[in-house]
Amino acid sequence: MIHRLKTTGIAVLLLAFAIHSRAATRPNVLFVIADDLNDSVEGFGGHPQARTPNLDRFARSAVKFADAHVAVALCGPSRASLLSGLYPHTTGYYGWAQNARGGGDPQNPKHTFERPVLKDCTTLPQLFAQHGYTVFGTGKISHEYHLGAWMFDNADGTRHWAFSPVTQGPGPSDGRTLPNGSLRGAPTTDRMPRELARIGSYFGPLSEVPDIPPDPKTGAPGYRGWMEWGQPFRYVDENDRDLMSDEKSANYAIEVLRQEHECPFFLAVGFCKPHTPLIAPKKYFDLFAEVEIELPPYRENDLEDCVEELWKNTVPQKYFKAVRDAGIDTWKEWIRAYLACTAFMDDQFGRVLSALESSPYADNTIVIFVSDHGMHLGEKDMLAKMTLWHESTHVPMLIRVPGSAQGGRVCDRPVSVVDLYPTLVECCDLPAPEQELDGVSLRPMIEDPETKEWSGPGEVLVAWMGRPTPEQREHPYVKAEIEHQHFALVTDRYRYIRAAGGGEELYDLANDPNEWTNLASDPEQRPALESLRATLDARLATP
Repeated sequence: MIHRLKTTGIAVLLLAFAIHSRAATRPNVLFVIADDLNDSVEGFGGHPQARTPNLDRFARSAVKFADAHVAVALCGPSRASLLSGLYPHTTGYYGWAQNARGGGDPQNPKHTFERPVLKDCTTLPQLFAQHGYTVFGTGKISHEYHLGAWMFDNADGTRHWAFSPVTQGPGPSDGRTLPNGSLRGAPTTDRMPRELARIGSYFGPLSEVPDIPPDPKTGAPGYRGWMEWGQPFRYVDENDRDLMSDEKSANYAIEVLRQEHECPFFLAVGFCKPHTPLIAPKKYFDLFAEVEIELPPYRENDLEDCVEELWKNTVPQKYFKAVRDAGIDTWKEWIRAYLACTAFMDDQFGRVLSALESSPYADNTIVIFVSDHGMHLGEKDMLAKMTLWHESTHVPMLIRVPGSAQGGRVCDRPVSVVDLYPTLVECCDLPAPEQELDGVSLRPMIEDPETKEWSGPGEVLVAWMGRPTPEQREHPYVKAEIEHQHFALVTDRYRYIRAAGGGEELYDLANDPNEWTNLASDPEQRPALESLRATLDARLATP
């Protein structure tokens, strides 16, 4: 018995030594994700007036994945797919219809990873924590903000989570708040038409402090100042104010990078901007003060040849109508605010990047930058995410791996954000998680962006939620059925869309990059259409 205990003890020590030795040679990871950032990043083909010098600087040392797309264009399910390495048709999680507001208990909402399939997954931070890494997190990583802090529990029982709550604000208030800090009745202002007020989509510089008068009809007392998570956000001037969440997250990341680490680290930084409300310090609005803001590529009546169930009475269409009805100048001001918030986020990323580059970890840290989905700025009469068209699904994605000589090169192959999980598994020499990952490692393209040797698919699969069934309304956390959802395939030539009701769209991206002409009924495109139909059927049949 004593001999067995000694043998077992030696084995445990040897295993621990092996894990420690292996961990010591592994690279660190700095994983940065932005919220609602479309391709309005220098060099990605989005808005031509975008100013992102820090991302541009980083791109010169990284591999740029110029045709990267998300699995679903909505924060919650997109981040769930990224953190689990699984597509929505595997998890059954597509969007709002499965949130608490869809029929669950709003006082006791379930976390994303309490859902069927997802509850049995090892998330990306958890995998690193299980295999010798110290994990750190700040900002918006999962959709539930600080409710996802449990993902950053370490093997030694510590939790390295920056601060709570994380917010996308501040924003204006009518003086009434719910216990969780949400606005009970977001005030309608010149800068926030009624439809936009539903999501607090205020826009403007921090220096223009809102002053909402009392409303005798509703009993709202009114409020002067900014409000954040039910608490006043202090603002005296640009040099005397509370910090915004992204500034706090950057500060936390910089602090982590200045520390001495015995084990390799996985540091996740989730920036909230440019998500609404489009509020940022005045200096970022000043970048565009003397600029005549350009409208995005726009075609009147662009939706006439689109499948009606994909756009009629949808949130993005209502938001665009609200801004468009307010006038062209309001539309331009909204875009100006989006660009200002993007510049603000870029500045915070630049601070973190500079801290890494001046640290001892500069040459042994993988850096990834990505967004959770894109954002329409008026294209196709849409103002938001939540569609299957280009501006909603296309995101900037940059990867830098130590030792790679491919900095500044571009990979034009269509790839998915879902591929990031297996990419990090391979690059960090980690065992695979318990769930079978849907994505495919991008390591071959990191080594050679023009390689033809890749085992991944030739197209990207994107999903969007269809109309919820009665069962989903009654039980919003059940796994949603595939046949009730909308899907798209993106290849290097085409975008094919199939709605739940069977309607189809087909765009020839080589000749129609703005996706203005639906070719689904064009006889000359029949071979391409049938091929893409078959490919989509095959992809959905093999989750």
